[in-house]
Amino acid sequence: MPRSDGNGLFGDLISDPASGVGNRRPTDITRTGTQSTTTPPTSKTSADPATSDITLPSGVTPYYSHAGIVIIHGDCRDVLPGLDPVDLVLTDPPYGMDWNTDTARFSGGNPGSVRRRGGKRNQPRIVDDDKPFDPTPWLDFPRVILFGSNHYGQRLPVGTTLIWVKRLEDAYGSFLSDAEVAWMKGGHGVYCFRDVSHTRDAKHRAHPSQKPQPLFRWCIEKAGGSGTILDPFMGSGTTLRAAKDLGRKAIGIEIEERYCEIAAKRLAQEVLPFT
Repeated sequence: MPRSDGNGLFGDLISDPASGVGNRRPTDITRTGTQSTTTPPTSKTSADPATSDITLPSGVTPYYSHAGIVIIHGDCRDVLPGLDPVDLVLTDPPYGMDWNTDTARFSGGNPGSVRRRGGKRNQPRIVDDDKPFDPTPWLDFPRVILFGSNHYGQRLPVGTTLIWVKRLEDAYGSFLSDAEVAWMKGGHGVYCFRDVSHTRDAKHRAHPSQKPQPLFRWCIEKAGGSGTILDPFMGSGTTLRAAKDLGRKAIGIEIEERYCEIAAKRLAQEVLPFT
């Protein structure tokens, strides 16, 4: 897809205040409800030769850049117009369900139950999750996977449905959703991937909506291609970690610095063999 001069696809994303992608500027409220900062993060790394072929917009310094993986601390609406084309957009955006991130409420307020089940209090709310999400700006990319598509399916063309099954059959219908849904550009089939680690790993999740790494590896392989992957709502970096495991280049954009730091630490881990 050609780069925009600011008046086309990405220009709409940036300038249209009605866009459901979010109505924030870099100085507006961030995902955690705090003011974003232009102070360079102390943990950012300089670019290395392996990422020199990933062109960043003028004036944008990567928070992390190593071995084909780049993290950008900023607002995706400001960064996107200057990026070179990418092969796949894989993201879990704030899609308008206004999720209450205080998962300790599921434990009945009992401290022992909270410790056992991994509930967390005082997690930051996901800013813009109380607004309808508009997927339109992302639909022209060659390959696209958008999670939470059941919340905005009326705005999507026919495509492939990917289903993350989060629990075993015996627990179906017992508590919250049994699965989560993503839309993939092209096709019309329905494909499932089961990963039941979500509950087991609750106390270790760094982001309120963090997805399992094997799930995102499966998504990348399902989408195909071999070029650069973009996650414009990066969160704690699961997309980038999965891309690294598969030997793919990737760019993650995240407005909240705390998640940039978490993602950078996850990426610093060596790639482990998996089957």
